[in-house]
Amino acid sequence: MEKTIRIGILRETKNPPDRRVPLSPPQIIALQELYPHVEFFVQPSDYRCYSNEEYEYLDIPLREDLRDCDILMGVKEVDKRTLIPGKTYLFFA
Repeated sequence: MEKTIRIGILRETKNPPDRRVPLSPPQIIALQELYPHVEFFVQPSDYRCYSNEEYEYLDIPLREDLRDCDILMGVKEVDKRTLIPGKTYLFFA
């Protein structure tokens, strides 16, 4: 049995807020079908191009606290003061 990997999608915090996302809700579902040992969690956001409801509709959990995720993904870099030690971060901008 493979180890469960938890991936968190970060809320964008730079000003002005970026509306892009590293993974869309349909992309997350496709990845979950290919890799059933990977779980996804999304930090709620009022600014991203996909609403919180679009993630929830596809049963992708929203979670404020992503500290238990192994990998954290975002579009823009985050403030160094908010980095969680020992985590892997992926940024795409």
